Amino acid sequence: MCFCLQYAISRYGVGNSVANGQLMLSKFIPPLIASISDPNSQVRDTAMSTLVEIYKHVGEKLRQDISKKHTNIPTQK
Repeated sequence: MCFCLQYAISRYGVGNSVANGQLMLSKFIPPLIASISDPNSQVRDTAMSTLVEIYKHVGEKLRQDISKKHTNIPTQK
């Protein structure tokens, strides 16, 4: 899922609605957050790189959204 999401972001961009042809990312954030704590290192790395790719397009709004809604993440992650 992460590789497909990264490809879609790079190809179509990101946005707040599907109506204008852009992706809605809010549905993908919770599973990505859960995946950065996965026991498998490849899953963790891929989830983190996907979050980085989203951050490149969304910016500081992503970090603020994560810090508000997902308070159980260790600060180093």
